[in-house]
Parts: sequence; structure tokens; C-alpha cells
Amino acid sequence: MGKIFIMKELILVFTLTLVVSCTIDTSKEYEFIIFKEVTSIFNEDIQIETITKIITAKSDSIAYIDAFTEFCIRQKISSDMKKTIGDYSTPKYFELKNQEGINIAETIRFSEKIKIEENIKQKILFSSLKLKTYLFQIIKINYLIAMVI
Repeated sequence: MGKIFIMKELILVFTLTLVVSCTIDTSKEYEFIIFKEVTSIFNEDIQIETITKIITAKSDSIAYIDAFTEFCIRQKISSDMKKTIGDYSTPKYFELKNQEGINIAETIRFSEKIKIEENIKQKILFSSLKLKTYLFQIIKINYLIAMVI
């Protein structure tokens, strides 16, 4: 009977620990910076502009996937705008800085990274979707990624 009581206590402690750890918000903030090329009005100078945004995520890999997805969407929109109106700014690359200011976009590694990136590119860059549909694709991609990670 003493062993059963100890087992019940261990199960209770484990369950409470699990509940508490799941309810604590462990989200971190990341600085997402997109660098884009912009041609001047007179097509003489090419300038680099930046767009900065804060991404909140529970892990580096999820933050990276969010940043990569948004970067691909901006590339697709830029490509579509170039086809429609001619000259338009082009996103070239991005940085994702953690709370210590380190760019993790270049160094991050996680399982299935290349496969996930290719899936995102296929869904966004190589599709003929309209902007509303992009947003639905993001939701689908994030759901599938959450299942993999």
C-alpha cells in the first residue's frame, strides 16, 4: 500500500510540473530585418533599405520559419509587382537577431530545415496565388511545421 501511495504522489507531482511548464509563456522576441534593393526614381542609384519587425516565438526554429515565410511572401509580392508596374523594390536577404543581438538566420540548424524551406518556397514563390491566398497558405504551412517540429 505504501508503494501505491508513493506512485500516486509521483504521478501527481509529474502532472503538476507538466501543467505548470505548459502554462508558463516561454516566448522570446526576435528582431526580423529584411534588406531590400530599391532603385531610385531616375534609375541611377541602387539603395539598400531595411524593414524591421519583432517576431515572438517559443523557439529559434519557429521564429526562423516565421521569418523565412514572411521573406518569401515579400519576394513573391515584389516579383508580382515587377511584372505589373515594372521597377519595384526587391527583398535580397534577411537577418533574424535573438535577444543577444546574434543573427541566427545564418547559423540555425534543425531537422527537416531544408525540406521545410523548400515546401515554403513551393507554396509561395512558385505559385500563381493572389495575396489573400498567400495568407491562407501561411496558416497551412505553420500548422504543418508545428506538427513536424
